[in-house]
Amino acid sequence: MKRLAPALLIGFFLATGLCWTGWADVTGMFTFDLSLTPQTNSQESVPFFFDLQSNLQVHITISGMIFGLDLGFGITGLEFTIVSIGTNLGALTIKDEFVFAPPFGCSAPGWLGVVAGLSDDGDGGIAGQCPGSFVSPIGSSDGLVNDGAIGFVKKRVDLQLDIAGISLGVLALFEDVDFPDIHGALSEALIGLPDGGDHDHDHFLPADLYFVGAHDGVVDNQTPSFGFGAILSVSGQTVSGITVTGTTGLCADDEVNNRIKKRKFLGEVNKGCVSETGPLFAFEVERLHIEGVQIGGVRLSTWLEFRPLVPVSGALELGFSLAGLAEIEALFESDNVLTFVIDAITLSLTSSNFSLVLEDLNADLQIDRTTAQLTLTLNPNQNPAGFVSTTVGEMGFGILSQELELTVTRAGLTIAMGTLFLQNGSGLAWDSTSFTLSAQLNILTFSADIAFDTGGLQSGTLSVSVSF
Repeated sequence: MKRLAPALLIGFFLATGLCWTGWADVTGMFTFDLSLTPQTNSQESVPFFFDLQSNLQVHITISGMIFGLDLGFGITGLEFTIVSIGTNLGALTIKDEFVFAPPFGCSAPGWLGVVAGLSDDGDGGIAGQCPGSFVSPIGSSDGLVNDGAIGFVKKRVDLQLDIAGISLGVLALFEDVDFPDIHGALSEALIGLPDGGDHDHDHFLPADLYFVGAHDGVVDNQTPSFGFGAILSVSGQTVSGITVTGTTGLCADDEVNNRIKKRKFLGEVNKGCVSETGPLFAFEVERLHIEGVQIGGVRLSTWLEFRPLVPVSGALELGFSLAGLAEIEALFESDNVLTFVIDAITLSLTSSNFSLVLEDLNADLQIDRTTAQLTLTLNPNQNPAGFVSTTVGEMGFGILSQELELTVTRAGLTIAMGTLFLQNGSGLAWDSTSFTLSAQLNILTFSADIAFDTGGLQSGTLSVSVSF
């Protein structure tokens, strides 16, 4: 049945679209990616690992209803299917998502000496996983219950209601709390972490009653176990312009990203609420954010965060304009506001082309880290180019890193280069350089990325996308 469910939904989606072809507005994008990673960079000519990825996104609008389909394919086959339905009912906006995927993990052998890692690409996807050549479906050969086939992972219902300046939001989550993501590994020995990965759906302290290990002793046993959680929010603005936002998490945390391969979703259900001896509907987080308060020429914002079994944390941010030439902000953070103790202070100065951030990480009135960024437009009148220099220094170490970025755009063609220098104990030394080439021609977009570090070529990526 798990295998048939996504096929049935896709069939229903396509049939609906065909029946209403005359009235439907169809838009979307198809993307094809090829990534290359050398098996070794010890010599000039070497074999390469390669990965082929394709993604089809389709949106069909019929009488105000928006049907969405997001399909991802790779060498391992179908990697995810996301079916969505959305509409606007006056002040109410509804989006319903069904997510299907097989479990993936990092199966890099111990001798490789790598750890699964992630980096966001800015669009909600995953730019870097564990080394691409070692991402594999979990369950196909490890004897676990899940055999690696695509199955139902989660359902998300997002409701947004705007009435008389008040915004109410409800994000309801129903998901498999034992579904592993790309963070996970097949065993502890592979990456040396106590639970074989860092994706355990457990948001509380080990000493807490809700801690997963206190119930079954297993963090991600890959036997499907579904749980429900909700994230509630309310936001409004006073007559004087002060914005107040409140967020409540019930068996779910809105600051945790839940992932399948190549996609991430805001919010995750707490596995502790699914355990037999755990709570049915536990309070997870309460957050209050107030911004837009004006006292003279000073802007003031503050937030407080309440979580079970930990002190109340919070922050106070002050900002003002310095004669219109620069903006100055001061951020005071506390891990326990009831003790009236400040734990970290951050000062920042921002102008049109320069920013300076001073961090006092333990609030002892000494600067621990400094970040300076200079942004310039070279030759602005003819053939302009963008230049960014970012310098990070730390007390006792001097300059930790220096990053230089150059971007040139000509007739739809963009070329970017980034170089990073890191502290090696005796001074700054070259660490890595990356090149990006992108071009857009009407509905066609082409991009290429290549990265080098001290070991040589690290990876290369080619991407072609067509919008329709």
